[in-house]
Amino acid sequence: MIKTIVEIFQLDAKTGKIKNYQKTHNVVLTSGKNEFWKEGRNFRSIGIGTDDTTPDASQTGLLAEVKKEYAGDLRSRSDNVVTIEHTFKDWTSSYTIKEAGIVLGSGVNDYSYFNRATFSGVTVDANNNIKIKFTVTVTD
Repeated sequence: MIKTIVEIFQLDAKTGKIKNYQKTHNVVLTSGKNEFWKEGRNFRSIGIGTDDTTPDASQTGLLAEVKKEYAGDLRSRSDNVVTIEHTFKDWTSSYTIKEAGIVLGSGVNDYSYFNRATFSGVTVDANNNIKIKFTVTVTD
């Protein structure tokens, strides 16, 4: 069984202080589950977007992706638990972020989404950054 939890932090762009915090479960996508078991697949990136359609296992990724950034060196593993997180910074436009997901891949152009989460909108702009933290637990 694979269980995932996502934590969303709205951060003040100047001080880094938390302005808003949310925690929710998310859906592991069927295509992502199939890719997860392939050799050479790693949790490489996190993507964020603006669509709040309820996640469904049949979806193949985010529905309105705004950014996808490498987060592979910001992950940790302890036995059967993997944590991956990333802070999205330096916004030149304003968005209301409502979805996020982990990107599996083995190379720059070889990737697929593992999961998808939706949450209450978080504003990102010159004054606000967003940090996404996923915790993935794999059990028997």
